[in-house]
Amino acid sequence: MQKVHFKISNILKTLLQENIFRIINLMKILFYIFIFLILFNLFFTNDILASENFKADLKMEYVFDSSGTAHVVNEIKIENLTSQLYAKSIQFSLKDVNPINIKIHDKYSNLNYLKTINDQEINFDIKFKDANVGKSNKFEFFIEFDEESLAKKKGDVWEIDIPKLDKENIFEINEIKLTVPNTFGNESFISPKPDKSITNDNNKTYIFLDNKLLIRGVNANFGQFQIYSFSITYHLENELNRKDNINIAIPPDTSYQKIYYQNIEPKPNNIKVEEDGNWIADFSLKPKERLDVFLNGFVHIYSTPFDNQYHKIITPTIIQLENNKKSTKYWQANDESIQKITKEKNNVKEIYDFVTTTLKYDYERVKPDIERKGAKEALLTPDSSICTEFTDLFIAITRSAGIPAREINGFAYTTNLRIQPLSLVSDVLHAWPEYWDFEKQLWIALDPTWESTTGGIDYFNNFDLNHFAFVIHGKNDSYPKPPGTYKLEGNPQKDIFVTIGKSENIDLSKISLTFEKIKNNFYKNTVTLKINNFSNFAIYDLQPEIYIADNHYFGEKINVLPPFSQNEYVVHIPKNIFTLKTPIIIKIDDQEIILKFNYSESILNISVVIFILLLSLLILNKIKNRLFINKDFKKV
Repeated sequence: MQKVHFKISNILKTLLQENIFRIINLMKILFYIFIFLILFNLFFTNDILASENFKADLKMEYVFDSSGTAHVVNEIKIENLTSQLYAKSIQFSLKDVNPINIKIHDKYSNLNYLKTINDQEINFDIKFKDANVGKSNKFEFFIEFDEESLAKKKGDVWEIDIPKLDKENIFEINEIKLTVPNTFGNESFISPKPDKSITNDNNKTYIFLDNKLLIRGVNANFGQFQIYSFSITYHLENELNRKDNINIAIPPDTSYQKIYYQNIEPKPNNIKVEEDGNWIADFSLKPKERLDVFLNGFVHIYSTPFDNQYHKIITPTIIQLENNKKSTKYWQANDESIQKITKEKNNVKEIYDFVTTTLKYDYERVKPDIERKGAKEALLTPDSSICTEFTDLFIAITRSAGIPAREINGFAYTTNLRIQPLSLVSDVLHAWPEYWDFEKQLWIALDPTWESTTGGIDYFNNFDLNHFAFVIHGKNDSYPKPPGTYKLEGNPQKDIFVTIGKSENIDLSKISLTFEKIKNNFYKNTVTLKINNFSNFAIYDLQPEIYIADNHYFGEKINVLPPFSQNEYVVHIPKNIFTLKTPIIIKIDDQEIILKFNYSESILNISVVIFILLLSLLILNKIKNRLFINKDFKKV
């Protein structure tokens, strides 16, 4: 953090006098001016003087090397706005940094300065060598130093935090340049959005020009994705006197993350994907049994929705989107107070800005099992809000405006010291919203809570690598329950552990295709197959292929098969001369099954059918003839 103050000295102009009387009068006038200037400096701050009498332009450049050390150059240009005053010295302060290799100079030589340290603030009292006299005259100088704490490598990601300027600074920020080596990787998150960028063989430079945004500083992440290792425990209990199945929600793939499970113990009966995209694992419990389910793995977190060979974005149906526009217990989209806001705020950005400026974060309410207020109550008590209120209010207003929206509940990796201590001993989760972008055909994640608590980092146009989704609430505002809430009475221990991870080898997909049963009838064979995914990750777009003689057919596609799950797949094979004589091949991924039907049995079945048909025709014909005979007999 930087702040600057000026010390001002007056300029006395030498006048030619014609006689001693004028000299005496002039001396009196100058004496009064001198007294006035002293009193003026006593009663008015240097900042006011500086803002009225000087224009101070600032350009900042941060050049990072491959180790994360930044060379910082502050280029300061002072312009006199009056001919009566000039800057003789400047006070320059740095806060929460540890500058080394400091060099302060103008274009020609080094400048003298006095360095003092006050708490976490380093002050420099810089003396200018020459008087820069005259209106519109400019004086330019540079403050350079190296800083090792602005960039930190967290896992596979470089995080850069350029501090915001002190509110009291008088600078007009013309430009901030951020240069990083290409070894940092591609940018995944930058706030604010740079005005332009320049790439060469060794590095990439981002240029920021918006003065209002730059006052907040610059935050950037570089790297394709962040890796987190996680372990979660669920405490289950069957309170019934009979066997029962209990379902739990385990962290799923989303548009922003890919899950790899290393272990789920005990193994579930199955894992299915429900309407909102949650992964629901099913366990069988004996009467009155208690069961602890432990799972661990790692997750790749992306800052934007992504597709690759291991992950596909599944587009929701029209019905699913309509379910994400309905009013619920906590998202009172039909309430009058919510609809009143929608009349003035009817697009996502306006709604987002309304939420971030209306609600105030209340750190005193950050605790386990805090009562959820919902959107309507959040409006009534805006100064006592946490992430659930920010999220609920955004979703309610967005749905009221006819835009699908939903809640993501999960883990947020934070360096906020007011939240960190609690997360070390309890399972305090974070909530953030997503809205459906009809143009992009994507769910877009936002975080109005963090935009509010970070002092304005842009979480509308950017999303970071610190949000790990556990469950999705769309059709229902509370179900399924997220990890960390499956606890037994009197046993409130911490069950969620998430840390920065490292790259792991990813095994190839492993599925099996087995024959389950076949059902015959006269015109088709119905074949039931079982597909097992033994991989530790979900497999997408499984396309069954059916080969009959020279014909090639495609079965109905399986959109997603979660890890350690199974799916029954039914194939209908018509009976004809080709299917009776030719083996049928069914392929899924690299697995195949060859089916050979009993030719003689099929011929016998067909013969029986033909015999029954012929016999039926013969009987019908005899009945018809008898009717005609009876009719003729009556005539006679």
